[in-house]
Amino acid sequence: MDTKELIVENAKRLFALEGYHATSMSIIAKACKKNKATLYHYYESKEVLYNEILSLYLRDLQANIGRRTLLLPDAVDQIKAYITVLVEQESEILAIINRQIIDGFDYLSAENLESLQKIQKSFDAIFKLGIASGVFHMMSPKTVYHIVFGACSHYVLSHDFLKDRQKREDHLFIEELYGIILNTIKVN
Repeated sequence: MDTKELIVENAKRLFALEGYHATSMSIIAKACKKNKATLYHYYESKEVLYNEILSLYLRDLQANIGRRTLLLPDAVDQIKAYITVLVEQESEILAIINRQIIDGFDYLSAENLESLQKIQKSFDAIFKLGIASGVFHMMSPKTVYHIVFGACSHYVLSHDFLKDRQKREDHLFIEELYGIILNTIKVN
């Protein structure tokens, strides 16, 4: 692993565990067994490092959601695909996004804020399609999105940090959450 990859991996883990504010360049340097000057050689600030890490993963998340949902025939299948994509994400990225939502968006680049908004808007579009086709109840897409995102994040984070996450469990969780969400939003 080269130095830049080492910095990104350690910073990603620290931002996920400690949050943006509690993670300093000194702490990241120590985790990398490098000095701060090495970090500043690659990244001019903690904010730039944070946004570069988030940018890489948000673009992938956005692309995965698009690939997995757009070609599906209806909103019901698209919701399940959306849930599946979230569950398959790295726990560190879901933790960072969760912390970002809680902490606010002060240090988030305009590009990353736009990516987060697009990720939510893609869910909104699926949900609105379901409402328009008479499959889903008239509800706030934003509320349902936060329920889905929160449940997926909690599942992934609790299992990854406990080191007992397995694909079989992911499948069971996806089916269970999918059933709960559909029972809540689907018109009988």
